[in-house]
Amino acid sequence: MTIASLRLRSWSPCLALAVSALACKPSPDTDEGPVVPGGDGAVAVAASDEAPVIDASRMLSDLQTLSSDEYAGRYTFSEDLGHAADYLEAEYHRLGIAPVGDAYRVPFMAPNGSTPGQQVAVWVEDGHGGSRQVAGEQVVSLGNADGTAAYADAVGVASLARADAKAVRRKIVLAPAPAPGLIQSEVEAFAAREPAGLVLVGERPGPEAEALRKALGALPFPVAWVDVAAATDWMGVSVDPKRGPVVPKGMRMSMAAQQEPVLEPSFNVLAQIPGREHPEQIVMLGAHYDHIGTVSRGLMCRPDGEDTICNGADDNASGTVMVLEVARAFAQAGIRPSRTIVFAHFAGEELGLLGSKALAAEAPAAPPFGDGRIVAMVNLDMVGRLGEEGLAIGGVGSSDDWMPLLDELGSRGMSVVYERAINGRSDHASFYRNKIPVLFFFTGLHDDYHGPGDHFERINGEGMATIAQLVADLVDELADGHAIAYTTPRSADEGEVMRMPGTDDASVEKRTSAGAPPAAD
Repeated sequence: MTIASLRLRSWSPCLALAVSALACKPSPDTDEGPVVPGGDGAVAVAASDEAPVIDASRMLSDLQTLSSDEYAGRYTFSEDLGHAADYLEAEYHRLGIAPVGDAYRVPFMAPNGSTPGQQVAVWVEDGHGGSRQVAGEQVVSLGNADGTAAYADAVGVASLARADAKAVRRKIVLAPAPAPGLIQSEVEAFAAREPAGLVLVGERPGPEAEALRKALGALPFPVAWVDVAAATDWMGVSVDPKRGPVVPKGMRMSMAAQQEPVLEPSFNVLAQIPGREHPEQIVMLGAHYDHIGTVSRGLMCRPDGEDTICNGADDNASGTVMVLEVARAFAQAGIRPSRTIVFAHFAGEELGLLGSKALAAEAPAAPPFGDGRIVAMVNLDMVGRLGEEGLAIGGVGSSDDWMPLLDELGSRGMSVVYERAINGRSDHASFYRNKIPVLFFFTGLHDDYHGPGDHFERINGEGMATIAQLVADLVDELADGHAIAYTTPRSADEGEVMRMPGTDDASVEKRTSAGAPPAAD
């Protein structure tokens, strides 16, 4: 289908002012609950035959359920995630949307911790011909993807967040240990600087060590933790409060993590609407449905007073229910697409994109995957807090065909930043690594990220309705056969990166302002 024939049924000029006024205001700061547009909960759109129309009240009802305490934060290795899968399966079955194969759940094996006695061997060369091993009991291993040893010059930095990328690339880096609640995010962001290894210097980790192993175990370099005494006495490193670890000139180090992952079963949830003309061509709409659980069982959920459940309403019950609502809209409109649409709910995203990596590496043998290929993947992660910063759509550089299509679909009155680079911290990255065009819809981080404050009451319902209708129309065009081809990035800064969309103007394709004119019908 050509650009000129796009079926833009979800937006009309006469509705522009009314809908943008509702949809683009910031997320509510109160706990009074999301406001839903329209008296009956349905998005005010111009409907016609075979048009997927989003019902906001229905979508928000799903969101309220999946982010309730009943689901206890949906930690991957808990029965609570199984309850969430039950909910999704029941809805797809009720709608008559088929599974992939015989069942909606597609199992995979995921690492959940390590065998007892984790060790990391650390040797230090002082630059004068001497070498010594840091005592095993003084070192705590925080993981390594494949056990690869690292041997490199050692450098010290004052902080992970401010480390110079050129100075640390292919070096073993000693850095002050971040605060417990920031370790995972700072180390994951630091990984983009490509160190050979990382040694965090600080107080010996307590119960959070095992959770960190789970979160950081997929990193392609060894990570260890030593206390200040070990760094000083065994490694000859002084620790300056302002400069961090000060490494002697000429010092080299070797590191080798010694641990075996413990594998446990988990499962993605997949449903499909088979294609009419090209069933082997797959358009995938996905979102992770796991979160970080509770303080007592989960991944570094921090208590907030008496609240010990990280419900994950925005992260990522919002994306989960948006995928489900788009599927409902297609089913209830009776749309028979040219290409197959797969609705994917990934487990283990919070532990390192485990579910999407498993699917990208080894898809089911059942149709449409057996002889099929994914032509495009659209990922929804944290799409529930549309505010003044607007919506970010990352990955437009993964295909030169994205921007003409997105321009025709329009910004729907929202502020939108279109980012060429591909953020590597969510599930679309697993498919981009297979040279598949991807998009990443995201409304931004907030103070409740990975905390108990990520509640349903703080969701922007109007914003979700607008985004969901845009996504539905996008998937409709892709499934109807719109051409989309992978494009090689023009530079490393426009390929896979760890920064959030819109934070570097050099890789921003364009920005639109709230209230911008919609696409022409």
